[in-house]
Amino acid sequence: MKLKHFENVAAVVAYIGSELVATLNDDANSLGRGDADTKRELRAKVADIEAVMPTLHHLDDREHATVLAALRCYQETVAQSDEPMPERFNDLATNGGKLSALDADAIDALCERLNCGG
Repeated sequence: MKLKHFENVAAVVAYIGSELVATLNDDANSLGRGDADTKRELRAKVADIEAVMPTLHHLDDREHATVLAALRCYQETVAQSDEPMPERFNDLATNGGKLSALDADAIDALCERLNCGG
């Protein structure tokens, strides 16, 4: 994806977050004393956004390409092998057995999402 203004997707997300936080803070600051509940709600939204923003993961182009290649390799292994996935990879894919691993179709859908989202 070629961006016209921002250097990368991470810069877009950071800008959106900062603008949203600034707008919510402005809105909260413009409220009178009678709007205490609304002001608390806006401040809580700001706190949530500020808590989530650092957790968003952004990949540069090289990282993005490597993740896609690894997913496609994993997809081929899942789709073409009658053998079970090596335990070390199965543990990663299932979070130590807490989740079910993605099948080949789900991996394909994930790759498409990553490709479209950059």
